[in-house]
Amino acid sequence: EIFFRITLLTYLYDIPSDRQVCEEIRYNMLYRWFCRMSLEDKVPDHSSLTRIRDRMGEETFKKIFEKMIRHCIDKKLIKATKVMIDGSLIKADAALNSMVEKNEDGSPSEKEPPKYIKGQRYSNNTHVSSSDPDSTLAGKIGEPKQLRYKVHSTIDRESRIIIDPHVTTGTDVEGKTCMGRLNHIEETFGVKIEELTADRGYGYGTNLHQLEERGVTTFIPNFHQDEG
Repeated sequence: EIFFRITLLTYLYDIPSDRQVCEEIRYNMLYRWFCRMSLEDKVPDHSSLTRIRDRMGEETFKKIFEKMIRHCIDKKLIKATKVMIDGSLIKADAALNSMVEKNEDGSPSEKEPPKYIKGQRYSNNTHVSSSDPDSTLAGKIGEPKQLRYKVHSTIDRESRIIIDPHVTTGTDVEGKTCMGRLNHIEETFGVKIEELTADRGYGYGTNLHQLEERGVTTFIPNFHQDEG
């Protein structure tokens, strides 16, 4: 329980590291109160947080998150029937000079990364980061490409609570993940999506057609008219 309360603190107050949050809990009375720790209680070492996180793994975090959402639905805090969805790029913890040529199976080759990136040309088809191979080169039009991920967040419209944070590589197209995420929400939480709001990145004709067939009211511009 203390671990998850500390994890919430790092998110709510944008604390960048385990080491820093443990240090701040030592003298911040508000943080101690939130973690239900007395003045005499010893603050966990930052390395303990890392070990707990690694031991639990992604799947355990996912199960706990979904259980919390079910509690919110059971307690009528959220309905999860009228939702909004959007995708955001997140910078990976990897630099461009970690890029190396791909092997045939997509794994990083054993070649040494170049010391300088000036004049180098990289592509997701031919190169991959040796330090974070799950990330991909991505960026908005007109800005330099960086190694990034993309989080597709679906939120309950009325409460603004996130009910499905789905992370993909940075190059995954938002509109092509849409229906899969709605299916996941309905199957996981036993709800029926009635209304969806999204930007033009989701405005594929095939999406709008499927949503219409499912009886979902949409507020999405029909931007990709050539897609069906």
